[in-house]
This record gives sequence, C-alpha cells and structure tokens, in this order.
Amino acid sequence: MNTESEQLNPFVSLDALAVRLGLPRAFLRKLSKSGEIPALNVNGRIRFDETVVREALTGLARQAQRQRRGNQVCTELQPGDKSVGGESKKLVWSILVRSALWLLLLAALECVPGYCAWRWGEGKNLIQKSLQCWPLFVVMFAPCALAYPFFLGRERWCFIKFWKGDDK
Repeated sequence: MNTESEQLNPFVSLDALAVRLGLPRAFLRKLSKSGEIPALNVNGRIRFDETVVREALTGLARQAQRQRRGNQVCTELQPGDKSVGGESKKLVWSILVRSALWLLLLAALECVPGYCAWRWGEGKNLIQKSLQCWPLFVVMFAPCALAYPFFLGRERWCFIKFWKGDDK
C-alpha cells in the first residue's frame, strides 16, 4: 500500500496524520507544541513520523490509564521503606488479621474435598483416597489464591509490595 515516496520519507503533514489516526488536528497540534509527541518543523510546516507518534500516543494513553486506575495509593508509600510506624503499623496489623481469616476460610474449604475423599474416595487408606481426589483440592484452592489480593485490598497489597522493595 505504501508508495515509494512514503517509504523514503516517513514524515507526513498534520492534516494527513489527523486523517490517518482519526484525531482532531487541534489536539495533535497542542501535543506537538507541548512536546508530548515529536514533530519536525520544515520550512514553517509541522511534519510527523507516524510510527513514532503512535508510540508516543500509546505511552500517553498508558500513563493516563494508570492514573485513572488509582496508583495514587501505591505512590504514597516509598519503595524499600522498612519503617513501621503510625499508619504503617495499622496496615501491618490489618494484613495479618485478613491473612489469618483467609487461611481459616481456605482450611474450611479444603475440608470439603477431604471429607468427600474420605467418604467416597477410592483407596485403602485416607492418603490414597486423598491422592486420587487431588483435582477437588485444586478446585477449592485456586479461587482462594486468585481472590486473595482482592480480599486483602489495594492499599495493603501495595504496602506488601513496597515493603518487599518492589517498585512496580
């Protein structure tokens, strides 16, 4: 589809870029003047490299999405901050209590396949019966493992990550 001249000169005008990307010209002009998307000024006319502009717009969209998601909670905590004082102590206590409750729930849910294996499982003893019914144990464990971060909450989960030294 690309003509030979487009392959040699990847730069396009503001109008052509606006049509190709389906964005308003004023929006693209504003972004280029603020330096958020790279532009080349040739004889008073603004020229753009479409692939570079697409990458820059993708980066801006990701940044806006992160802000909308609410990473503000995570940024309040400092990476590698090992101090436990004030509000941090409450978070640690809350993490411990919620984790203990979650472990109790997991133990209760794992008793269900254990009982089923004991009553109706195949094998001579309880260990053989339990080993035959391992998919039931996985079916009960998997949702608990996947739901644990949601039960813990964003603020506590971010605190754990930053306390360990992860900054992402």
